Amino acid sequence: MSIERQRAILEQQLEEITGGIAELKRNRGENFSIKQLEKSKKSIKQKLDKLNDQTKKDDVVTFEELGVDRLFVDESHYYKNLYLYTKMRNVGGIAQTEAQKSSDLFMKCRYLDEITGGRGTVFATGTPISNSMVELYTIQRYLQYSTLVKNGLQHFDAWASTFGETITAVELTPEGTDRTHLTLVFKLTGATPANTWADAGIYLYDDADNYVALEKKHRGGNTSAVAIVKEQNHEGQETSYSNWANVSDNPIWLKLEKKGANVKAFFSSDKNSWTEIGSRDDCGFLSDSYKLAIASQGTNTGSITYSDVTVNDKEVKLVEEAVKPTASNVTVTYDEAADSLTAAGDTTGQSVIVKWAVADKENGNYSIISGVEGTSLTASKALKGKYVKAAYVPLIGTGAAGDIVWSDAVKVTGNGTDSGASAVKSANADLATADIKTSESTDMFQFVKGTTFYQTTAGSDVQEIKYSFAAEDTKATVKVLVNGKETAELSGNAVLTRGRNLIEVNVTAEDGVTMKKYRFTISRQGDNNALLESMQVNGQTIKLAEGVYEYSLPIATGTTTAQVAATAQSTRATVSIVNVLISTL
Repeated sequence: MSIERQRAILEQQLEEITGGIAELKRNRGENFSIKQLEKSKKSIKQKLDKLNDQTKKDDVVTFEELGVDRLFVDESHYYKNLYLYTKMRNVGGIAQTEAQKSSDLFMKCRYLDEITGGRGTVFATGTPISNSMVELYTIQRYLQYSTLVKNGLQHFDAWASTFGETITAVELTPEGTDRTHLTLVFKLTGATPANTWADAGIYLYDDADNYVALEKKHRGGNTSAVAIVKEQNHEGQETSYSNWANVSDNPIWLKLEKKGANVKAFFSSDKNSWTEIGSRDDCGFLSDSYKLAIASQGTNTGSITYSDVTVNDKEVKLVEEAVKPTASNVTVTYDEAADSLTAAGDTTGQSVIVKWAVADKENGNYSIISGVEGTSLTASKALKGKYVKAAYVPLIGTGAAGDIVWSDAVKVTGNGTDSGASAVKSANADLATADIKTSESTDMFQFVKGTTFYQTTAGSDVQEIKYSFAAEDTKATVKVLVNGKETAELSGNAVLTRGRNLIEVNVTAEDGVTMKKYRFTISRQGDNNALLESMQVNGQTIKLAEGVYEYSLPIATGTTTAQVAATAQSTRATVSIVNVLISTL
């Protein structure tokens, strides 16, 4: 492609990212997202600098000069890694890998769209979507970019909020552990060398700038200390035992206890008698998907050995052949007289985790019953008439899990008992009504149960809408956002802006887990009336004529200032007095 076209596209990308960074800062977005966009911005600037340096480039025929007006791309899925910028974090399936061949093809597609009216590119593939929804967005960018721009969907976050749904759900970790409440114990053998800043320990780890660690370390001297270390967004803090007192035990047992945002640290020489190192209440910044990591730094002499690791009293083997365990023949037996349900199944693993889930209908939305685990479940009164399933999760000694296998659903027909999982809550996250009307009470959407995405257009005369939403279950929580801002009530009025307007309705069921997101998109045409209704200069009214845009007005000799007042015909237009010229004849 020509240098000019490459530069124009890169500058457009740079402008989009700069705008995204400014928006995040205005809305006090996460530092992680801002840093990611800053990194992307720096990368584009480097590409522009390289592009502008033409000292070693040959003068060759460009793609535009070849006269190509059609492009047929076979096996087009090889070009799925197109650059992508997003403010989303910790959302599975969003890959931001960039391949140069994909960026080059995108430029060619944009050029061919210009000269053929959007008919210059043909893709052929047997696997258009192989991993994630991002690939669908990428295909639309290649083949329907002008359509995306027309509807205000060229940015991934806008596209995803219209056609996609981010779901927050309970998911079993591979080790079968609840990451919010965790007790980690391990044995550390070996010593960090004196007179260094070496350390060795175990980490609750998001990334290199966000973690909580329990470490045995030297701090540039002879004292071997133990400390709990927190780093958040490059800023590190250490809480040591007894103001960096010497702890020379070797081997030493170390323990971390995490309960929500609180983390406590302990050490022991025998695993029986524990001494508290310190406690932190500011560790809630860790994501729901943090990992357990082992790290030794600066220990280039001698060796450090980690062993006897347990998580919530379950042994985690650090070295073992990872053979994926399986489960099969999972069944649930219901004893109505005893108000009990029993799960059974076969597994090739060393152990299993059994979870229970409940729904109002046999093929309904099943919610995990919190606080219940094991092969038996007591049928409470709250379970009467509901359907129950058991999930078998096979494990090996390292904590690695196999595929989850569900039993068939069993209906609880008995009256149940007062004990057991009495706090089973509804998984109903459906809307009962969704009314969106113009100010003249004209319906803008026909709400259909089960449909969560709606789109329509509106003329420039539709300046305001009325909305009202209600959930089927009165115990569900409903949150309404109009163009990204949460409303105080579930009904009210909203002013439409030019272009894309998005009304988001998020319904969270009583169980706190099941969620449905409804999207109502209104693409409104802007008012193109830029005419004046009236204009006065120093109190004198100027008679405006259709099609005339320049006027002169005689003023008294010696006048050096003029007061200009103007009113637009459209109430949505903005009038700016740019310059007033006073000339003397």
